[in-house]
Amino acid sequence: MRTAMIESAIRMELYRNGPCALRALIERLPQFSWNEVFAVIDRVSREGTLVLRRTTESDYEVSVRPILEPSRERLTTVREGVMR
Repeated sequence: MRTAMIESAIRMELYRNGPCALRALIERLPQFSWNEVFAVIDRVSREGTLVLRRTTESDYEVSVRPILEPSRERLTTVREGVMR
């Protein structure tokens, strides 16, 4: 239950403010410990919905992975029942 709350808070922060440094994100979520926030970011980034990217020797950037839209051609062929 608490993990879902932490994940929701992380996502809300990133949707509102965009990508940010891990340290800054942790500072913006003082109601959770560093360990709790990092554990959720680690899990969710492994699932592929958040991106954790090293920016310096001592910090990382956290962002929401963009959702790629399928091409129009792919959508048309799927609707028509034809797979290429």
